[in-house]
Amino acid sequence: LSATQILIKATLIIVLAAIGSRFLLYYLLADTAFYLMYKVARQDFTYWLPLEGVVGLVVSGLIRVVIKLVVDFAAIMHFRHPYELGGLYFLLNMFLPLLGLTILLALDMAKGDLSESALKLFTTLVMILGGSLIILFGTFLLLMNKEYRHTFLSTETGGQLLRRNFL
Repeated sequence: LSATQILIKATLIIVLAAIGSRFLLYYLLADTAFYLMYKVARQDFTYWLPLEGVVGLVVSGLIRVVIKLVVDFAAIMHFRHPYELGGLYFLLNMFLPLLGLTILLALDMAKGDLSESALKLFTTLVMILGGSLIILFGTFLLLMNKEYRHTFLSTETGGQLLRRNFL
């Protein structure tokens, strides 16, 4: 499952870099900004380290970005914990690169810039990777302990988890 997720992300990055390095930069910045805005909107940006003020915000931002990059390129399931990405965002993060590849495929089909053989290869690759991700994730959910399945749809923040456990 992790290897498939990494292959999808790597394929998206390769395609974006082939189109133009600025598109890759825009994607990476937008992807990271979306994650940080998600954390801020849910009042879950501040990391659990006991740091306050500007130092706390800078360290929180740095740690959040590093964890996002680790999850993007290593797909470690433990980072779906509410202290880190959270369950729902982790799940979303698994499928967003696939959506990006699908959108690029649709744009390439509409523009007609690719040769017929290249377009067929790209379509096949997206279908194989997408199908693999869906089948492997479904199998993973079926084989895991049932009491943990809800963690992939959890919207609980780190603060909410603390209050639930200690108040």
